[in-house]
Order: sequence, then structure tokens, then C-alpha cells
Amino acid sequence: DGMPDLNQKNPQLARYLIQNTIWWVEYAGLDGTREDTYPYCDQVFLNRWCAALLREYPKLNIVGEVWMNEPPSTASFQRGNRLAPRRAAALPTVTDFSLYEAMKSTFARRRSINEVATSLAMDFIYAAPESLLIFGDNHDVPRLAYMADGDLPRQKMLMTLLLTTRGIPQLLYGT
Repeated sequence: DGMPDLNQKNPQLARYLIQNTIWWVEYAGLDGTREDTYPYCDQVFLNRWCAALLREYPKLNIVGEVWMNEPPSTASFQRGNRLAPRRAAALPTVTDFSLYEAMKSTFARRRSINEVATSLAMDFIYAAPESLLIFGDNHDVPRLAYMADGDLPRQKMLMTLLLTTRGIPQLLYGT
């Protein structure tokens, strides 16, 4: 309620947003872009936006921040999913908050690594688990290094997992 949104159902605004993003990709030579709070935006518009960008730049990656901890909910936003075909999702990459929560449990709260294994075992739900964005922290959540109380061996294990498991690792500055 406290944050106003743009009316993406307005055809002129929708066209502007698509053209503006294409301009930025071309001007800056971007190879990827990220859409914040993806589920809260107009899904019909976002599918048009993704499709237009990928038509112009087929190798462009688009990450949607889907802050949901349950893989079936997250997977429904990814292109090619079998869970919500009516949505005709065009988004190639979604954030993997399920794995983040499991890593937080394991490395910051010192619980069993079974939560990580359980999260990874849900990969069959995703159309392309190798395209999930995985992270140990980002601008919205506390740094796991801080939450691990400076335990360097645990931080190293976290980074090893992050950099060797499936998905696209995201490293926040300073990590």
C-alpha cells in the first residue's frame, strides 16, 4: 500500500517500458537484466516484456526476483513450467529462495545439510533448474557471513556449495 506502482496495463506505458529496456540493453551492452518483485507486477505485461526482449536479444538473460520459499510456487514463474501453463511464463531465470533458506539453516543456524539436499531434490519441479539464480546473500537479506558469526570454515563451505552446485551463482559486492 505504501509503494505506488506503474500501471503496466496502460498500452503507452507498456510500450515505453519495453522500448526503454531495449534501449538500455543496446546502449550499455547488457547481457542480462533483473526484474524486482516479479510476482507483484502484471504478469500479462511481464510476459510481453520478456518476449519482446528475447526477440531482440535471444541470448539475453532475464532474472525475476520471485521471493517464495516453496519450489512449486517459484517454478510456476519460469519459462517452460508445467505448473501454470495458463500464465505462459516467458521468464528464463528465477531466484532460488528455497535453496537460500536451506543454506541459511545449514551455514548460519548450524543445522543439518539435509535441508540443502531436500531443496535440491525439488529440482524436478523446475523447467530448467540449471537456470535458477542461487545466492548466499543479496541486497534484501542479511549476509550469511555475518549470520555465521565470522566462522571462516563455514563461510568457505557455503561458498564452495554456492560456486559448485547447479544454477547461476550471484555474488554480492564484498562477499
